[in-house]
Amino acid sequence: MGDKAEGTKVRLGWAMVLIIGAAQFGAYADRALTAAFAADLQAAFTLNDAELGMLHGTAVIIPYAAGMIGASLCLRAVRPFLVMGLSVLAWSLAAAGFALATSYGELLVARMMLGFTQAAFAPAALSILALSSHPRPPVAISAMTTGSATGRSGGLLIGGALLLFAVSLEAVALEPWRVASLAMVAPNVLLALVLLGKSRLRVPFNAVASGRLVPTLRGLARAPVVHASYFVVAAAAIVIVQAGGAWAPTVLYRDFGLDVAESAMAVGLIVLVAAPLGHLSAGWLSARRPEDQRWPHAPILVGLGTTLAAAIALAAASSLAGAALALAAFCAGGGFAAAAALIGLQPMFPAEQRFTANTLFLSSVTLVGYGVGPLLTGLLSDRLGHDELRLALLLVTAGALIVAALAGLIGRQSLRSGRTDRVSACSGG
Repeated sequence: MGDKAEGTKVRLGWAMVLIIGAAQFGAYADRALTAAFAADLQAAFTLNDAELGMLHGTAVIIPYAAGMIGASLCLRAVRPFLVMGLSVLAWSLAAAGFALATSYGELLVARMMLGFTQAAFAPAALSILALSSHPRPPVAISAMTTGSATGRSGGLLIGGALLLFAVSLEAVALEPWRVASLAMVAPNVLLALVLLGKSRLRVPFNAVASGRLVPTLRGLARAPVVHASYFVVAAAAIVIVQAGGAWAPTVLYRDFGLDVAESAMAVGLIVLVAAPLGHLSAGWLSARRPEDQRWPHAPILVGLGTTLAAAIALAAASSLAGAALALAAFCAGGGFAAAAALIGLQPMFPAEQRFTANTLFLSSVTLVGYGVGPLLTGLLSDRLGHDELRLALLLVTAGALIVAALAGLIGRQSLRSGRTDRVSACSGG
C-alpha cells in the first residue's frame, strides 16, 4: 500500500490518499443531510429558517473549530490513521444520535457532537498528507478537498435516494430523514475500520516538531495585513459556498416544484459534477504558475466573481433548467475559490510551520464560513419573506464578495508596498 516512512517523508501511495479522501467524503455527507431533508425537519419540529440555518452550520462548526484548535495544540498524532479512525467512529455515534432525536434541542446537541468528533480528523490527515513523497502534498491535499466537495453532493444524493425509496415502498415506520441518517452509520463504520487497519503506520513527526503555535504566530506578525486580508478573502469564499450548499435544495423545493427527495438528488448531481470541476481547475491553474505569488488573493476573487454572476442568474431564473445551470456555475465558482484558498496558503509558510498554519487557517475560516453563511441566509430569508430565499442568497453572496474585494485590494497594496516582495517572505520562508 506504500505506507513506508523514509526520513522526514512518507510514501503514502494513492490507496491511502483515497482512503483519507473517502473518509472526508463521509464527513461532509453527514453534514449535508440537514440540507437534503430541510423541509422534513422544518415540518417535524416546526422550525423557522433561522433555526434550520443553525442546524445546517453554526451548531456543527463552533465545536468543530474549537476541537480542531485544541487538537492542533495538544495532539501529537504519531499514528495519524489511528486518530482518524477513532474520529470516524465517534462521529458515526453522533450521526446515530441525530437520527434518534425527538426535539430541536436534541438535534442541536447531536449536530454539536458531530462537529466536535470530526475535529481531530483534519489535523491528523493534513499532518500526514503534508509529509507525502508520493503523491506530492499539493496533489494529496487536493484529493482531500475533492472528498469534501463530493461529500456534500453525496449526502444529498444518498438522502434523496433513501427518501424516494422510503416513500415509494412505504417500508419503514421511521421518518425518511431518520432512515437516511442511520443509513450513513454503516459506511462510516466501514471507513473507520479501514483507517484503523492502517493504524500501525508511524509518521516521523520530527519533521514538524518546530511547527508549533508560537513560531507560526510570529510568522503571521511579520506581515499582518497580508495574512489578515487573505483570511478575510478565504472566509468570504467559505461563507458563500456554505450558504449555497445549505440552501440550494430548499430553493428547488420552494420555487421550482420539486419534492424534497427530487430537490436533494438534483442538487447532489449538480454539485457532484460542478464542484470537483472547480477544485480541479484551481489545481490545474496553480500547477501551471506555481511560483506566481504576487497576489494570491486574485484566484479566490475570480471564483467569487463567478458565484455572484451565478447567484444573479439564479435569482432571475424562471425555469428549473435555468436554475440548475445557475447552481452549477455557483458550485464551480465556489469550488474554485475554496481550493485556491488552501493552495495559495501553502507558499506563505515554511514547511515546518504548515501543519499549525493549516490547522489555524482551516478552523478559523470554517468557523466563519459555516457559522455565518447558512445562518445569515436563513435570517435574511425570514426577514424578506418565505418566498425570497433566492434573493437572500444573492444578498449574502454580493455582501461577502464586496468584503472580499476590499480585503484583497488592501492585501495587494501591502504586497506592492515594498515591505513584502514575496508572499513567502511573510513568514520568514
